[in-house]
Amino acid sequence: MSKIINFFKNHKHFVNWTVCYTAAVWSLLYFMFGFNIFKGHHWHILSHAHLHGFIGFVFGALLLSILPIYLSTSTIIIRTKKPLITIPLPKLGKKSEEPKKQEDSKENKEDEKAEDFSHIPLEIRPAFARAKNHPLDIQIKSPTSIASNSEATEQETELPIPTDFDISFSPEEIEDIQEESMPIFKDFNFEDSTTDTQTNSITEHLDKAGIKYSTVNGLIVTDTQAIAVHNDSDFWVTDNENWFATGKSIPSPINSVKEIAAQFKVTPVLYLAEQNIMDIETLIPQWESEGIKVIQDLSEL
Repeated sequence: MSKIINFFKNHKHFVNWTVCYTAAVWSLLYFMFGFNIFKGHHWHILSHAHLHGFIGFVFGALLLSILPIYLSTSTIIIRTKKPLITIPLPKLGKKSEEPKKQEDSKENKEDEKAEDFSHIPLEIRPAFARAKNHPLDIQIKSPTSIASNSEATEQETELPIPTDFDISFSPEEIEDIQEESMPIFKDFNFEDSTTDTQTNSITEHLDKAGIKYSTVNGLIVTDTQAIAVHNDSDFWVTDNENWFATGKSIPSPINSVKEIAAQFKVTPVLYLAEQNIMDIETLIPQWESEGIKVIQDLSEL
């Protein structure tokens, strides 16, 4: 029994072809000529019959070709182990899915366009749109580049060398000249006055703690940390490159503190003196995942 089952498994295409071929031959002879190949009585009549005319010629030719056609086709199927005729099925599912995908992508694009400014408050939406379409071209310069630019400016503004150096000044004029020419050293700070006040409170805290620091591009840099401050009382909306408020925008402190921290190989820190940032509950975990330490109290420094 197992041999029979294995035969049908190994020659399933041959078995299927035999069944289909037999059914086709039976249908053709029975419906065209009324001859049933499964009845021995019909074969007995055929053995004593004489075929005449065109119908007899077609019937005889068909009977003679049935066996050679079956043998030749069966040999091909057995050797190739493939069906003799394969009918490709239409891929309706994939064709129907592609238009759906295209429609979904169009709808998603339309939704993205419609929702570009939907999460922005109405009172600052025009300012956000203007700043988004026309971002400010602000470059953060290092102290070295600032010093070189100041030296070039001083060289350009220098007076030509006079031909006669015999110049006499009164004592009062000499004092005025010395006061005016005395260099005054100030820290570079690109933030507003409120940030200066807050920076002073941070520096006071660092002075009390005995921590050495320096100011670089408006950020406080210690031996272990680079600190950025947000303490503006306006409502702010963050973006990858800039932060926006009503009538103003600033470069993202996140990018600035990350660049300075990478330059000095220290930990970036963002001090949030104000919580007036849109989606701040979502942004704080995101900033912390980028390696930024977010604090809300100076005691955490």
